[in-house]
Amino acid sequence: FLLIVPNRIAQRRMERELVAAAEPKAIAKPNVLTLADFAGELCGVAFPTLYLLSDAESAILIEQSIRELLAKRELTYFERAYSDDREPTEHAFPIPRGTFELVVNTIRELKENGITVDDIGRELKKSQAAHGETTEVRRASDIRAIYGAYHAKLETRFMDTYGQTLLLNERYRLGRLEALPHGTCASQDFRACFPHVTDICMDGFYHLERPALELLAALGTASDLRMIVSLDLDEANTSLFGGVSELRDRLFAMGFQSVIPANAGIQTSGLQDHEANLDSRVRGNDKLQEHRALL
Repeated sequence: FLLIVPNRIAQRRMERELVAAAEPKAIAKPNVLTLADFAGELCGVAFPTLYLLSDAESAILIEQSIRELLAKRELTYFERAYSDDREPTEHAFPIPRGTFELVVNTIRELKENGITVDDIGRELKKSQAAHGETTEVRRASDIRAIYGAYHAKLETRFMDTYGQTLLLNERYRLGRLEALPHGTCASQDFRACFPHVTDICMDGFYHLERPALELLAALGTASDLRMIVSLDLDEANTSLFGGVSELRDRLFAMGFQSVIPANAGIQTSGLQDHEANLDSRVRGNDKLQEHRALL
């Protein structure tokens, strides 16, 4: 099996629990990955020639993009009032440091949510037509320009952690149009990474972005693979569990089904409960695939 958890804290906790449960026997290193790790493993097979940037390295490329755009006077919102006569390229940061960090985090968040440069462009046209050149439009226009310049630096050479899922989804969308001898493109990548895995178990998630859900749907075409999604949900507490309810509904729309009654209250489970609590079937790639989800 393969366990996928939201973050490093959950990863370490799950590893400790699995090791403790196996005492006094020795076990192999548990197969516990974060979602980013999982996408990274698939990208290592799908894009072997692309170098994976660290967060610091990606920030440097974003900084270079901002400097180049400022030098060409192509930014209208992110400007800096310098107190000396030096060129923008001679300063430690091309724009105030706090603003720079905001831009970096915004671009990363856009990529995590599956929002592309073209998506921003379409929204900009709508806003400009409705409201004209407002401050918000100018800011979004600059973000789009920086995002686009940064993305151009990545193409054919680099990839960052936040864009790995987008790269995979684009590859698998194109792969669905091709006739491959050994299953879909997603199936082949998965089996190259995890040849012996029969179960993917996802635990601890309260929200999944659209790109992550699209990746799960693509992996649904892998042969002899079951998916288990474990959610803690209390229908009576909508203020606390509203996001989980939304995630559950999106999983239902993908074909996941639950055998747990809706009025059962909070449902928690360890690995030993998965098989007993859920059973669903999803048809994909002209072949009936069995998926499992614990909701």
